[in-house]
Amino acid sequence: MKPTGLGGIPGGRNVTLPSTPPPTGRLNTVPLPKPGPKPGPKPKAEADKNGFQRTTDSFVSTPGGFKEKLVGAAFGALGMDNCRGACATLGGGFFVSAEGSACIVMTKRPDGSVDRGWTRSIGVGGAGFGFSGDISKLRSNADDIGEFAGYGRDVGASVFSGVGGTINHEHAIGTYKSQGEQVHTLEMGIGVGLEYEGYAGVNQTWSGTFSPG
Repeated sequence: MKPTGLGGIPGGRNVTLPSTPPPTGRLNTVPLPKPGPKPGPKPKAEADKNGFQRTTDSFVSTPGGFKEKLVGAAFGALGMDNCRGACATLGGGFFVSAEGSACIVMTKRPDGSVDRGWTRSIGVGGAGFGFSGDISKLRSNADDIGEFAGYGRDVGASVFSGVGGTINHEHAIGTYKSQGEQVHTLEMGIGVGLEYEGYAGVNQTWSGTFSPG
């Protein structure tokens, strides 16, 4: 038997299959997308929802820490997120105590502008004994520096044995903010001294602005 070219089928012929011709003409190509512009630097975080720099926070706590968040939440819950400041206070006495303080404050006005100014006050109350000096954080619902001026009723407590803390809440007497709410202020601070006091008393405050208007 003769060999064949078709898989050994007898009587077949050798068959050559035509090859596929090479492609002719210009090949269509899809251009690759160009890389986009590189992202720029991230914007800085906003100073605060009220537009205030948190410069006074470092007096009593570490910004961003648990204590800072807890104190900020307490102030916000009391509606005292319209004004903030930092104060320095000296005081003491026996049975009846007296104190004097000076503060730097920033207040957001109803039109959105920020007013910067100062307050100073003297007050008397009781009962307790000892002497102390402290620095504190201030929050208030006041929307004008002038609303700090006048008389107020204080309720608070101080405990110092070398190092200690103080808290004071004040209701302004006969002073109301632009929305009709009575002005009230809360201070929380730390300091040094030897004093044990829980008190209710009265104070007189003066205030002024650093900028015109």
